[in-house]
Amino acid sequence: MSTITRKLSTEVGFSSMQMLSIATFWLGLALLSTLSAVLYGMHEQIEMNAYRIFDLSFFYFTPAFLWILITPWICRLGRRFPITSESWRKTVWKHLLLAMALAPFTRFGALFLDFSIKYLIGMTGQSPFIIVGDVYLVGLASLPKDLFNYCLIIGVYTFWQQRQMRSSSQNRQLSIRQGHQHLKIELTEIYWVQAAGNYALIFTADRSYRTRQTLKQLEKEMAPAGFERVHRSFLVNIHQVESLSHWRSGEYLIQMKNNKRLTSSRTYLPNVKKIKVV
Repeated sequence: MSTITRKLSTEVGFSSMQMLSIATFWLGLALLSTLSAVLYGMHEQIEMNAYRIFDLSFFYFTPAFLWILITPWICRLGRRFPITSESWRKTVWKHLLLAMALAPFTRFGALFLDFSIKYLIGMTGQSPFIIVGDVYLVGLASLPKDLFNYCLIIGVYTFWQQRQMRSSSQNRQLSIRQGHQHLKIELTEIYWVQAAGNYALIFTADRSYRTRQTLKQLEKEMAPAGFERVHRSFLVNIHQVESLSHWRSGEYLIQMKNNKRLTSSRTYLPNVKKIKVV
């Protein structure tokens, strides 16, 4: 897995096993598509030698590797623009527009990568720019497939998120270890979590707890319960926010209900905008 893909998969809460499942899905789909093309060619009495099968596999496996790389990125868009019951129409339109914008890049990017590899290993003597220009109609005809792929990823990710939220709603407690004791803290009682190196400090109304879990680990566990990352060092309970006030460009002062004040950073501005103060 590339560094970029690993980072994005971490941000959307994917484990190594889930990323392996994503890779298996796309590669398995490419394998089935290649086999189907070979069987169709045999049915049409087209000579299917090793070279032709290898050439067909390029056409299907190159997009598969591309989709493995961008699936975490699309899931990140799904997290940034969640499809909820309150605003699902508006969000669905956003994703359709994003899908239409992304489809030409994925389709023609896959074609260019396909013929670039063939050019480098000597399977073709023509420039990949010339070949892609010649087969642009094939690319245009394949755009609906890329639109479907985007919608499939968003749909599966939304379903997965909802299951995570339902699972979280059944367990509203955070288990931490304090010395030789195991404590359980109600998530609704937590105001914010602060990074402290490889540890994290958990703040309630009247005291704080120290846990060996990192802020990144806690973010994955607590996000479904309404906790948002507003700073690289802070994770806040949006239900315990009293008010927001603009401080400087892209940064806010966050007044908690226990009269403590935190600051956000521009990096996490989209998360701050999710906070609705009642």
